[in-house]
Parts: sequence; C-alpha cells; structure tokens
Amino acid sequence: NSSIMYATGTGYLSNNHTVFKSTDAGITWTAADTGMDPCCYTSSVAIDPNTPTTLYAEHGLKLYKSIDSAGSWTVVSSGYVGSYFPTLIVSPISSLVLWAADATYGGGVYRSTDGGVTWHKTVSDIAVTSLALHPTNANIAYASNILQNVSSTFFISKVNSTGTQLSYSTYLGSTGERSNYLANGASVAVDSSGVAYVAGTENTSN
Repeated sequence: NSSIMYATGTGYLSNNHTVFKSTDAGITWTAADTGMDPCCYTSSVAIDPNTPTTLYAEHGLKLYKSIDSAGSWTVVSSGYVGSYFPTLIVSPISSLVLWAADATYGGGVYRSTDGGVTWHKTVSDIAVTSLALHPTNANIAYASNILQNVSSTFFISKVNSTGTQLSYSTYLGSTGERSNYLANGASVAVDSSGVAYVAGTENTSN
C-alpha cells in the first residue's frame, strides 16, 4: 500500500514522539511509537517486505519490533550492538535476516539471522551511513561510509551489478589541502538491474 508511510523524529522536537505514520501518502501524520521510551530518538525504521505489518526500529540503543503496523512496539534486543544505526533492512528472502549500518567511528555492518535478537559484524572499522541490498541476491549488500582526511568534493558513483568495479565516478570539488574533515557517503541505492549508485560529500578547510 503506497499510501502508508513511516517517518522518524527526535522526541524533544516532536512532542516526545519519535515514530510517525501516514495513511494518506504523507498528507497527514500521527504518532506511532506506543511502547517506546519518549526520552530517546529513533534513528531508523524498516518494513518487513514479506509481512508489511511487521516493522523494526532502532530506538535509544535498543531494537524494537511491531507486528501491528506500528500500533505498538516491544523490545527485541536490549543489548544492541551499535550506538547509531541510520539504516535497517529486512531481507526479502527471509524475515529472520536483518542488516544494520553502524555510523559510529569504528562501526561497520551488522547482520542478524534470528530476527534481530543477536547480531554479528560483517564489516569492521568503518562508519557506515547507508545500506542497500541487491535486488535479486539478498546476500549481497552495498554500503556507503564516512572517511577522514580527504579533499573536498561532492561525488556520485555507480558500481557494476556484481559489486566488483566502478562503472563511473564523477565529482565537483575544491583543490584545497586535505584537512581533518569528513567525507560522507550519504546514501546508496540499487536499481532493478543490480547497478548501485552512491552519493555523498567531502569537505576541506576551503
């Protein structure tokens, strides 16, 4: 149902609510975070593509699950593995398989095979900001990340369908010296043919 949408927010800026739901394609929104602690914010929400009434959310360093289209939430894992997960994905092949991006420094990519109860790290020592799964092989994930000490530019890149080679990468940027600023691979997406696109920013002192 394309009219149903979910959004996250910070509780202290949105009347102590952190998950919102729209049933009219985003025209109106209502709070949908019953069962969550209002003191914390929700960094990501994922819909189970196999059962769209089931959702997962990272909230206050805990993983929550809803089985009634965000009508109520319960904690799945309180010993959550990351401190900031901007992306959660449920595998289209199995509802028990979840992927998560950890955007903290030294973070990485995590995978769960038991519905989010336990997690193991598949990529280490990079801050991952976004994840996307291959459209026909859900065992392949694409990630964008944050880098330090790079020159400034905005960039977009395309990766081939096997994920092994750049098809192209284009950028607009400065020629300033490198500094201790960040390069941010802000988002990644994969089209129906398996081609991945990455967009982001880099920064310098100029």
